[in-house]
Amino acid sequence: MLRFPRRSVVCLLIGREMTILPKIAARLPSFIPYPKWPGAPAESFSHPFLGYASLKGMTVAQGPYDPHRLVRDLARFIRTLHRIRLREGEDMGAGNPELRRLDLRQLLTRWRNWINKAHQMGLSLDDALLRAEAHRLEGTILALEGTTLVHGDLNFKNLLVHDKTLTGVIDWSDIPMGLPAEDWLMVNALPGDAQREFLRHYRPVTTRNWEASRFLALYVNLVVLVSARRQIATILTGPQTLHELGV
Repeated sequence: MLRFPRRSVVCLLIGREMTILPKIAARLPSFIPYPKWPGAPAESFSHPFLGYASLKGMTVAQGPYDPHRLVRDLARFIRTLHRIRLREGEDMGAGNPELRRLDLRQLLTRWRNWINKAHQMGLSLDDALLRAEAHRLEGTILALEGTTLVHGDLNFKNLLVHDKTLTGVIDWSDIPMGLPAEDWLMVNALPGDAQREFLRHYRPVTTRNWEASRFLALYVNLVVLVSARRQIATILTGPQTLHELGV
């Protein structure tokens, strides 16, 4: 598998993958992309690139999986990853503050803005409940600090399964030091019994971190909802025919 970056910021991320992934691969219970073939910039391609050993399986979004088995495997994987704490992670090269993108205080402010946008679009949401949730969370999650190594973008497209077993975790974009809650977002989209299964196998889970993960899941889905409604409106109000496009 080869990765060819087209933006300069991705070149920095590739450098982090080359440094960090080999140091954690053997410690994790499922496979991750292992960088093996670094490529230097040349006249034909101006950025560094990277080749990885191939991984077995297809993404959860593509193939059949057992949700209970998946959450058990995922809990074990994330728990192992999160054992890499701040000092060790920084020693590995994961402590670059320029790549830290999560700011809960800023997200709570943006959350209110997205609620306003949803209301202006006429989306049927309980505005009062959403605002009350933001107010309640201000007192619980703002004191949290990122102290563990996280994947940062775990979702159904980044998990590989084979024979309904988790075989790989891909797309390690920035490998930051962050909150455990960042890697629990997708768990909030699972049925309640699957969530309980995850929590039984991850332990310990603090109330603050679990509430942070719930907020992040709500935030991401609200942004997707409003953005999708905006895109639909753009399509519906735009040119309808080739003639209108002048073709």
